[in-house]
Amino acid sequence: MGFPSPAQDYVDNRISLDRTCILRPASTYLVRVEEGCMAVGILHGAILVVDAALKPTHGSIVVAVIDGAYVIRRLRLSPLPALESLGKENEIMNIDPDEGGLVIFGVVTFAVNDLQDLENHLDPTL
Repeated sequence: MGFPSPAQDYVDNRISLDRTCILRPASTYLVRVEEGCMAVGILHGAILVVDAALKPTHGSIVVAVIDGAYVIRRLRLSPLPALESLGKENEIMNIDPDEGGLVIFGVVTFAVNDLQDLENHLDPTL
């Protein structure tokens, strides 16, 4: 005979990653990253939830296409439109709206990280 659970009277719906992370299934993609960025909570091998229908705003983490390659960057809209790298190098690429060579594929809304091997991801300089 045991003690009753203190949570016995509290029943909640089960958590669903689909319902929590995917608001627009027709325009949502899952992307696995090769290189992460601890500064924004993305670890190596993380799965990113990317919403292609969401309008990016200043500071959004986006998936962009640069020279035919998909990259993850932070969008800056002021003082001038630019894409900022997420690494320590803080590389900034200005965007010329008239040029049209840049395509923003979608906005990163969630990052799902595997924390089983977190020790290998830690950056000793943080």
